[in-house]
Amino acid sequence: GGLSEVPSSTELGPEWKGQPRDLVRLQWIESIRHVVLIGEQMDDTTLKYAAQMPALEALHSYRTKITNDGLAAIEAKASLREIGLYYTNISDDGMDHLAKVGGLAVLKLYGTKVSREVATRLEEDNGVKVDFRRGAYLGVSCETFDTSCVVRTVQPGSPAAKAGLHDDDVVI
Repeated sequence: GGLSEVPSSTELGPEWKGQPRDLVRLQWIESIRHVVLIGEQMDDTTLKYAAQMPALEALHSYRTKITNDGLAAIEAKASLREIGLYYTNISDDGMDHLAKVGGLAVLKLYGTKVSREVATRLEEDNGVKVDFRRGAYLGVSCETFDTSCVVRTVQPGSPAAKAGLHDDDVVI
């Protein structure tokens, strides 16, 4: 019967069993606009191939082994509007690469080694809205309603999962 809906996002994480050479196929996926990379097996090679996806607009990286030098792979990706780097070893040195992403509008830096000063300079010099946060990694995504938060996803193996949080739990 074919697909009734064309996917617009994909996640590559610990469950992915392919080899780095398999990622070359990402360049042929024209409908994916949002890519999420999760876990230590995701690295600079993964990022290089994800950057070749023609419609890529948003890229998020959670606890990956992407390096400052690896960010060079996305410098020329003008379609990228949003980048999220969460709990990675990215530091101030990597921000020079992100400053070259022409269409970048939003940059989320949570738990990285980037200094507040460099994040602020990127925001001021390039017009990028930078969401800069320090702190602990919980491992959930939530939707906020008034004074509560509805848990939408819990990352396997995260502190939230170990604490027993589940999808649809409400945090007040």
